[in-house]
Amino acid sequence: MSSGTEDYVAQLERFAPVEALLSLLEFVESSEFPALFASCSADDIDILAIPLLLGRKDLARRYLEGFLLKSSLRRVWASYVQGLGAMARGVPFEPSLPPRPKGMEKHWLLYVRLMSALAGGDPDTCSATTAIGVSFQRCNSDKRLTETSHIDPNGTHPVPWDLRLAYVVAAAGLAPNNSSKPTPLRGAA
Repeated sequence: MSSGTEDYVAQLERFAPVEALLSLLEFVESSEFPALFASCSADDIDILAIPLLLGRKDLARRYLEGFLLKSSLRRVWASYVQGLGAMARGVPFEPSLPPRPKGMEKHWLLYVRLMSALAGGDPDTCSATTAIGVSFQRCNSDKRLTETSHIDPNGTHPVPWDLRLAYVVAAAGLAPNNSSKPTPLRGAA
């Protein structure tokens, strides 16, 4: 793990997120109001970083399969979640990408392409990770971007490291045939 990831995990553990996520999952699974959970947003997807980076594959899989994969999403995020699901199941994934992505969609779709490579067992993820790194740097210095999630790069509030990349790589480790360690980025410098 990078030092950014290690620092994030250390700070995260102070807030007992596993207990909070367990409570959320129990509420979702026993809810009398399933319509409340029929759709989700990018913020809901990014919650997946918590169990993945804390090494709780069981919770990550439960959240992904019990909530995210059942939710209604916009096209970019639907492909994103399908990619996470394909990596978790260890099956190839061919994303459905919009013909003309706009704004931050261009950046987010790079992660979808990486998921496709990881899910398909591509031995060289260098081009995908390089494209993500270049885009991350560009977005992190672009003052026109005002993303407020504090996970995505933007020039207004630059982000010191790529949490999204860290949890996508960790999600590749959910596949049943993988060991407990996240998939390394082969071919990356």
